[in-house]
Amino acid sequence: MKSEFEKKAHRAAEAYLMRKGYNVIDPSPRSSAIGFVAKSEEGAVVFISFAAKAAEDMAPGLPEEPCSRAEMEQAAAEWLGGYEADGDFSVRFDSIAVLALGKSRALLRHHKDMLG
Repeated sequence: MKSEFEKKAHRAAEAYLMRKGYNVIDPSPRSSAIGFVAKSEEGAVVFISFAAKAAEDMAPGLPEEPCSRAEMEQAAAEWLGGYEADGDFSVRFDSIAVLALGKSRALLRHHKDMLG
């Protein structure tokens, strides 16, 4: 179960993706390895890992998602098993890390094609 902090950070990351032209097609996939599934402006299905922390919670730096390539690819394969698509499409793996600096400020890193 997500804490209120995690929910707020997740909503902020989703808003960021939408501002950048992504269509979030699954904001809460049932996987610990994937935080979002979105469609990029180019039409790629993008599986996005997500991690967040408050600046005062841990060691300095952005949070890192503790999942492996195999875990992300397995989660994507399971998700794609139920996805209805028209035609061919590419798949990409991204990550978003959010470091909350205060109540209304955060540092967000979007790493595109993290497995590429």
